[in-house]
Amino acid sequence: MAALLTRGLTKKVYYGWWIVAAFFLAEFTAAGAGGFTFGFYLKPMSQEFGWSRSQVVFALTIRSFVTLFTSPLIGVLLDRYGPRFLVTIGAFIGGVTLISLFFLDSLWHWLLAYGVGEAFGLGLTGALVTQVTVSKWFVRRRGRAIAITAFGIGFGAMVMTPVTQLIISTAGWRSAWLFFGILQLAVTLPVAFLILRRSPEDLGLLPDGDTTPGSLADSTSSGQRGRVVEAQEVSWTVAEAARTRTLWLMVGAFSVSGLALSPILTHQAAYITDLGFSDGVAVTIVTIFSAMSSVANLVWGLLGERIPIRKLVVTSFLLAAMGVAFLLGAGNVLFLGLYVVVYGATRNVASMTGLAYANYWGRGFQGSIRGFVQPVSVLASASGPLLAAFIFDLRGSYAMAFAASLVLFLAAALLMGLAAPPQKARPSSATTALSGGG
Repeated sequence: MAALLTRGLTKKVYYGWWIVAAFFLAEFTAAGAGGFTFGFYLKPMSQEFGWSRSQVVFALTIRSFVTLFTSPLIGVLLDRYGPRFLVTIGAFIGGVTLISLFFLDSLWHWLLAYGVGEAFGLGLTGALVTQVTVSKWFVRRRGRAIAITAFGIGFGAMVMTPVTQLIISTAGWRSAWLFFGILQLAVTLPVAFLILRRSPEDLGLLPDGDTTPGSLADSTSSGQRGRVVEAQEVSWTVAEAARTRTLWLMVGAFSVSGLALSPILTHQAAYITDLGFSDGVAVTIVTIFSAMSSVANLVWGLLGERIPIRKLVVTSFLLAAMGVAFLLGAGNVLFLGLYVVVYGATRNVASMTGLAYANYWGRGFQGSIRGFVQPVSVLASASGPLLAAFIFDLRGSYAMAFAASLVLFLAAALLMGLAAPPQKARPSSATTALSGGG
């Protein structure tokens, strides 16, 4: 059935766009299970069980540590076998795990389910798998393709934020977890199994839907053309990339920005209500923030096809620091509005990260490279929400944590500014590429 569907879809439109559509849908359906909406679960769960915010958020830290150890393997499997079975398995585990939270009655259950189960559920359907796969299907149109999949995150959060709050306020937080678990099983799982594939070369196609690989003749068979294109591209292996200064500057930049971003993303809803604003204001701000993030990913992704990615990332980090400054001064709705516009317009992490790694290091070993460096970024992002929760438990305020985020965004801008694109010689000819000669 899947093979018949693939042949049918390929005849009508370039199959890479079906890959983009599948990941868009996966990101959209996952939006209610954390990220933008996690803050709406934080208070009711803490109040019902008498847990501190640190205890609730600790599940995110566990999830990140599981991801830290599994990312290198996922990256290698992604390069070799593609996303189809990885995402299918992830959707199944994630759906069952979220459904189990409907019956939550102890801290160990929460930490095991959301910390470990969702590490596989969201990890196998998240940015690493999405961005690497889309990068393999597109080169010239990579910016818009990654941007569209990233749009699914913000658009999903924009839709799911009020849905999540509505379910929690009317039926309770347990029903919200149940709803999103069923959504994973009913939507993401079948779409992943039926549509996702590793690369265009596996279907005898070329990146971007091209019919000829550059200057190569049309007489070359489709499968051979695909191998030529893969060989001609400048693709760095893990070992080659790891020996460059650029990779570690880039990893540092995105890791530091993740450490700055994650506390705000996780705690912004709770922070807004702690300031004395109503739940309705918090929902409105997070919804607008999600909408801005959606548009930002599209705009910045398109700009990434025209402007050097390093300049875009540095600009984004600097604007993010300005947005956090507005959040720190949010004693009234005006400053909240400035925060959501400025900071939301720079929430392009999904598109910028995917573009930067793909443009710098090529398609061939993208999964292996991302999987290799992912633990560093995951460790940084994992620390942010927990540190912010500890600071809140100790001081009764997130101000110090968010001030640290502002400084970290400035540091990330500096690191990325120093990460000049690496240089590597291209293969001299298609003949050399096909023969495997040096």
